Amino acid sequence: MKRENSKGISPSGAKAGFTMRKIAQVACLLACTISAGGYAQHKNGASTLQQCVETALNNNIPVKQNELLVQSAHADWQKAKAGLLPDLNGNWNYGWNQGRAIDPFTNGYIDQRFSSSGTGLSAGLILFGGLQLQNLIRQTGYASHASEMEWQQSKDKLILDVLLAYLTVLNNEDAWKMMSEQAEVTRKQVERLTVLVNEGATGSYMLSDMKGQLSGDALATINNYNVLQTAKLNLCQLMNIPYNKDMQLERMPETELLEMYAGTPAEIYASSLQNLAQVKAAGLRVKSMAKSVQVAKAGYYPYLRLNGNLNTNYSSVSSLSVPGNVTEINTGQYVMINNIKNNKPLPVYGKGENVRDWLWVEDHARAIDTIFHNGRRGETYNIGGNNEWKNIDLVKLLCGIMDNRLGRPKGTSE
Repeated sequence: MKRENSKGISPSGAKAGFTMRKIAQVACLLACTISAGGYAQHKNGASTLQQCVETALNNNIPVKQNELLVQSAHADWQKAKAGLLPDLNGNWNYGWNQGRAIDPFTNGYIDQRFSSSGTGLSAGLILFGGLQLQNLIRQTGYASHASEMEWQQSKDKLILDVLLAYLTVLNNEDAWKMMSEQAEVTRKQVERLTVLVNEGATGSYMLSDMKGQLSGDALATINNYNVLQTAKLNLCQLMNIPYNKDMQLERMPETELLEMYAGTPAEIYASSLQNLAQVKAAGLRVKSMAKSVQVAKAGYYPYLRLNGNLNTNYSSVSSLSVPGNVTEINTGQYVMINNIKNNKPLPVYGKGENVRDWLWVEDHARAIDTIFHNGRRGETYNIGGNNEWKNIDLVKLLCGIMDNRLGRPKGTSE
């Protein structure tokens, strides 16, 4: 009797269900579906390809990281632009003091309670810096655009990875189902041969061969199931969702698949150089680095900056002298002369070694009048009489004159 075998499909034959031609066609279909904003709903509990792609774009951690890098690079760009604006700073302070302290108005020591405050305003503008700021703006601008291209590249790569993982799940699911059907056919063959062997219609060796084939089919079924679950796990990782062994994916009819791209390899390469985000990002990075070199070279040039400051202080112990009416009172009494006449102590500061330039009051008045009418604005004038005396020497001179006029012995008043 002839050996009977089923005409099932082997595991290797099952895996050939989706060819590379179909993968390329599905990739083109996915791009059209996403750009067209097609439906994104579950059909009979199965996830669509567009749903998987959108979930991955929303949850994938590397894509999120690249998005944050884009925001950081854009912030650096805006910061560089702000460097062209003038800076403005203000400050205000208030102090309350008790005991010995320094008066902020006079910078002198005081021993009393007082309060003080101060307000300041400063501004600055860069007039020239070797075009450093302008090149920095261009550098950060190129870097910002490069980050956007790198973000786009990460999304494009993720879409392709999800597409391949999606098709891999469908392919492995087909292989697992066909292998399961193959194992079921082999099991029925074993049951049929068992009946024939029991009736003596065929040899037992055929039954043994068929049982061996059933064991091999069962093992292949288990292996295909494990491969299917591994493919689902990979797809869940790309979408950054919890693993679900019962995940169902919607199948796409072959009639909806587009034809393979008809361009030549050279045309595809030329188009990639112009449109591929990764290539654009690399070109922008090169430009950004070139501008960074110019930023560094600008440090050799002098730096010209315009600054302005405005400050004011207040102290509760400060005083403001305001000129008022002047009343002349002729007392007829002078301290030194009066004390000499009355034999009282003469007030002399310290040892009297301080030197003063003594000038007749009328000469001083004439000098002030001359400066007032003939002096130049902004200049400083010192009025002197070339008549310098130590205080102690002048006091002795007065004592000698008064002793002489009062008829006293010389040196009595000293």
